[in-house]
Amino acid sequence: MRVQAESRADVVRGALLLVLVVAAYSLALRAGYIWDDGSYLTGNPLLSSVGGLKRIWLTTRAPQYYPLVFTSFWIEHALWGLHPFGYHLVNVVLHGASAVLVWRLLRRLGVPGAWLAAAVFALHPVQVESVAWVTERKNVLSAVFYMLALGRYLDFEARGRERDYALALVLFVGALLSKSVTATLPAAALIVLWWRDGSVRWRSVARLLPFFVLGVVSGAATAWLEVHRVGAAGAAWDLGLLQRLLLAGRIPWFYLSKLVWPAHLMFSYPRWVVDPGDPAAWLGLAATVAAGWLLWHQRDRWGRGPAAAGAFFLVTLVPVLGFLNVYPMRYSYVADHFQYLATLGPITLAVGLLTAGGRRLVAGGRPGTRTLRLAGGAAAGALLAVLGLLTLAQSRMYRNEETLWRATLVRNPRSWMAHNNLGMLLAARGETDRAIGQFQEALRERPDHAGALSNLAGAYLRPGKLDQAKSAVLQALALDPDLPGARNSLAQVLLAEGRAAEALRALEALVRDAPAYAPGEGSLGSALLRTGRAGEAEPHLRRALELDPHLADARFNLALLLGGESRHRETIEVLREGLRMEPANASFQQLLAWELATTPDAALRDGAEAVRLARAALAKATATGSEAPAGSAQAASPADPVYAYTLAAALAEAGEFPAAIAAAQRAESDAARLGRTEQAATIHRAIEWLRQGRALH
Repeated sequence: MRVQAESRADVVRGALLLVLVVAAYSLALRAGYIWDDGSYLTGNPLLSSVGGLKRIWLTTRAPQYYPLVFTSFWIEHALWGLHPFGYHLVNVVLHGASAVLVWRLLRRLGVPGAWLAAAVFALHPVQVESVAWVTERKNVLSAVFYMLALGRYLDFEARGRERDYALALVLFVGALLSKSVTATLPAAALIVLWWRDGSVRWRSVARLLPFFVLGVVSGAATAWLEVHRVGAAGAAWDLGLLQRLLLAGRIPWFYLSKLVWPAHLMFSYPRWVVDPGDPAAWLGLAATVAAGWLLWHQRDRWGRGPAAAGAFFLVTLVPVLGFLNVYPMRYSYVADHFQYLATLGPITLAVGLLTAGGRRLVAGGRPGTRTLRLAGGAAAGALLAVLGLLTLAQSRMYRNEETLWRATLVRNPRSWMAHNNLGMLLAARGETDRAIGQFQEALRERPDHAGALSNLAGAYLRPGKLDQAKSAVLQALALDPDLPGARNSLAQVLLAEGRAAEALRALEALVRDAPAYAPGEGSLGSALLRTGRAGEAEPHLRRALELDPHLADARFNLALLLGGESRHRETIEVLREGLRMEPANASFQQLLAWELATTPDAALRDGAEAVRLARAALAKATATGSEAPAGSAQAASPADPVYAYTLAAALAEAGEFPAAIAAAQRAESDAARLGRTEQAATIHRAIEWLRQGRALH
């Protein structure tokens, strides 16, 4: 009976941990996608086919070689497409599962306050970046494998069963295939064994040698990919040995400070200047060495716990202490998600010491014991409540990409990365002037940022500011002659200047040199379409969408091409897929509404849906100043008659002729105001057609 009661209590405690996690991350469950989620998930062509699953495992086509992560995305993509809720829910559940595994592991090791330590790990706001950001599935998935592997290895040490050892090794491989920072697990296992037994037997070291070998191989492969595929190479990573040592000394204290006082957490922290000539720069390293020496030499007086917790914290952070080049170092040397697993060391130590101290206070049944217990429980509850509320508040900044970049700029106004990324978001939305302002802010902080100059050139092209666009793109190419974005922007400048042959040659060279650069393929296809070479354009437009299904300009122009060739069913399919990914894209809405209202194939026409789409497109374009995708063969401004005229066609197909005539008259007025006399005359003739009660097809 007692065993059953304890089992039921364990179920309740585990369920409570999961409930607390879901409650704390309830806002994250409603979040969308941000930053790298595009390359990892929403724009990843590997997730939509069986062949893609094969390439996930057998190639390095994915952004990083973490096949278990991308396999999880592949399965979810098959189940619920790109709806973000499912991906966020899986991240939250995995984090909760890790917390449950942490609790059970600490309890079997006899750590005081095991459940509370797991709850603090689960609810601490520094974990929000790992849980609320879908791309960091790497952290939450690898942590589950990590905890299972460590627990199974400890089972092997206790019972000596070979199957436990084999399973621990398999689970460790699972952790590495989710994120290679888990390569530190065998070192962590030795630290746990030393803490528990007071020594490490050579037999244990020998048993863990295969784990170390696998970890080194995995870490080396990831380091190579970071440099040669992800791009963690260049001036931003040119650090000398002394600079890297100084970083390694300072970084742990930064993370500890955020654990103790989690204020001003942000997605991108300011990037430090590491100057060995500055005496203050050596304080962190000196403090780290002194703390290590003190913990080791006081292990008999203080116990092995503090030294073990410190060693676990430092060892688990080794991959992100600055010795290895990782891409985020371009923006900052620290990030909240870098310390996801490492937090277990300080959290376990702090909770264990407080719990053990509390137990000593209430030992012996002295008067006031019950009050002390109640006070301890209330303090623990208050701590979890505060952490949960902080996590809930921190989750708000991950609601969508614009919220993330604006929140980052509030806390780190000099983040050129946030300015540049916000600018790209605004430019894609057609808010050109605001985008230009953000790119200029990025360049004020980082004048040599070729990417921001290239983006600025693209933004200048929209309103036809050719001189400014050309100046920006030439500066970008001077800094980085091979930058695909800058080469693409230069081709757009050449097109705008009427130098189509030069532009086509430039784009053909770009496609040869950067075959995986989707915008290059899209721009070449768009340029060929614009110059009347539709047959040659289609393969490039389709290749662009294969590389990046979210490339709006390529999709828009492919739809124009197909519609121009009377391939109306294909046109509708292409546009529906675009709206599935971007439901508010006014250009897609307008073109699909036109197809549904005017296609000669009566079986494809749908007046009611055409009216809904046309009204949404007109409202969106009028409200935000949306334009058709840059580089497209047909553009539309807020006052462009195409929106109102499309609504007229849709209303006519739905049989609402008085409303159709009113919409067409608005289109005629807009055309006249823009000086498009020929277009106005065409619309006027259509009005006469509508007055006869006839649809526009």
